[in-house]
This record gives sequence, C-alpha cells and structure tokens, in this order.
Amino acid sequence: KGVWILAEQFNVMTRALNESYTNLEQKVIERTEKERQRAEQLRTINEVSRKISSIVNLDELLAYVGNLLRQTFHFYNVNIFLFEPSSGKLMLKTLHFSGQKNVIPVGVPLEMDEEGIIGKAARTGDYVLVNDLKLEPGFRKPEGLGETRSELAVPVRMGGRVLGVLDIESTEVDGFDEADVFTAQTLADQLAVAIDNARLYQETRSMAVTEERNRMAREIHDTLAQGFTGIIL
Repeated sequence: KGVWILAEQFNVMTRALNESYTNLEQKVIERTEKERQRAEQLRTINEVSRKISSIVNLDELLAYVGNLLRQTFHFYNVNIFLFEPSSGKLMLKTLHFSGQKNVIPVGVPLEMDEEGIIGKAARTGDYVLVNDLKLEPGFRKPEGLGETRSELAVPVRMGGRVLGVLDIESTEVDGFDEADVFTAQTLADQLAVAIDNARLYQETRSMAVTEERNRMAREIHDTLAQGFTGIIL
C-alpha cells in the first residue's frame, strides 16, 4: 500500500511538473511574440518617420500611413479623420478596410457624436480605447462595417491643437495593448507634423503660383500699355 501511495504521489508530482513546464513554455512563447511585435512596431515607427518627411502630398501621405498600419500589424480597419481648415468639420480622409462593402465615401464630412469613440478622442485630445464594443453603452454598429469588436482612437495633434483622429479597429476583444497605444500615438504625433508640413507646402506653392500669375499679369499689362502708347504716339 505504501508503494502504491508513493507511486501515486510521484505521478501527481510528474503531472504538476509537466503542467508547470507547459505553462512556462507558453509564457516564453507569448513573451517572445510580444518582443517580436515590439521590434516590428519600432521598425515601423522608424520607417514612417523616414518616409513621411519626404511626402508633401497630403492624400498620398494619409494613404501611405493607413495602408502601412493595416498591412504591418494586420489591423482590421484603419481610418484617418481630419478637421477641414475651412469648415472645421471632421472629415474621413482615408480608410483601409478588410473586405468591406457599403463603406462611407472618403471626403464626406461626418457629423460626429462628441461622446462617441472618435468624437471623444477629437474633443479631449486623448486616446480612447474600447476593449469590447458590445459592452460600450450606446454603441451602434453601422451597417456594412464588418466584425469590429475593439477600437482604438488616438488624436492627431500638433501641440495643443487636434488636427484629426487616427482610428484603428480589431475583430478581437481586447485587440489592443499598451504597445499598440504607444505605437498608434507615436505615429499620430509624427503624422501631425507631416500634415502640417504638407499643408504649409501646399499654401506656399499656392502663394508662389498666385505671385507668378500676378507677375505675368503685370508684364502683360505693361506690354499692352507700351504697345498702346506706341500706337498713340
């Protein structure tokens, strides 16, 4: 009987050791995957920093950032909203969906609920993370917008001024962690600088075009004036 009890205790200890080893192995795998994701996130941040500094076309810039985020991190949807300088309305400027139908057309001003996810990020200037949209009070899933379960909205801000919102969606509950928030906010801050530069470039270019048109008009006017003066003389 004593041998049987000893054997049973040995089997229990063996099972416990196997479970501990399996749990440890799983934790190592999860930690390795997280480290890989962090390295990929840092690489993407560096890549975006280098790339966006050379893009002066705003539409091209937004499309590049949205597409890079979705492809690199396999996010379900990535949307970028910007406030229009002329009207002050929040406008969807680019969207990168995973097989969606009946989506909102890009370039259409949106009436945003200030208490909604995107509206709250734009109003407060701070990120908004919802881990399970089904538990979010008052959330209504728009028809045709897929299987989004969690959502992260970070403000695109320049100093204390909010230029827009970077909105990222996942099909998984708890689809975002602190590393995702850090990556999204860092990219949003870099995007704000690039947007400001692109708009400044566009304004400078428009001023240069206007000045050139005025110069040509003056030259034409002077040429005509000289011609008419010659005819009169």
